[in-house]
Amino acid sequence: MDLETSGIKKKFNKRKYLKNKLKTNFGSRQEGHGQAFLQKQAIKQQYFRQQKREEEKRRKKLHHMQLSKGDDELKKLELQCDDEQTKEDEDEESVFFSKLRKKKLHSWQRIAKAEYHKKISENEQKKLETFKRRKEIDEATRKYKEKRLQRYKKLNQKTKKGQPIMSGRIELMLEQLQGEMNSN
Repeated sequence: MDLETSGIKKKFNKRKYLKNKLKTNFGSRQEGHGQAFLQKQAIKQQYFRQQKREEEKRRKKLHHMQLSKGDDELKKLELQCDDEQTKEDEDEESVFFSKLRKKKLHSWQRIAKAEYHKKISENEQKKLETFKRRKEIDEATRKYKEKRLQRYKKLNQKTKKGQPIMSGRIELMLEQLQGEMNSN
């Protein structure tokens, strides 16, 4: 006998209902939906973004070369760059910078390069100085906290009944007087 034909109502299964309702995945791969499809789309998007960035870098390099060179040399460089793109084995940046190294630098380029290196070294020097200063400050605060803690311990010693122990206070006063005598 079926449950429907016998007139007995099937019990509602809340756990099964919620499990189906709150699914995180949806669709199927055949339909072209679902988590796998979304991941594939995200990867494609990242790939195309990377391609755009590389193309922009290449255009900026060519524009820079155009400003520093004549039109004939620019056309040669464009052809060389197009050939480089077809070759997947060679890295574009390494080829570009190797060509720049072969050419002699003009005086203004040498000056700019020297200034650049000078600024970098100055920044590194400043970072080292600030690091040293920060280290000294941290060390001084650590020593101060230790000294303060020792003083606090000596001043707050108490007997079992809660009466203050005077020997610690007397020691601190003695140290203070000896310090004043030594400074004079």
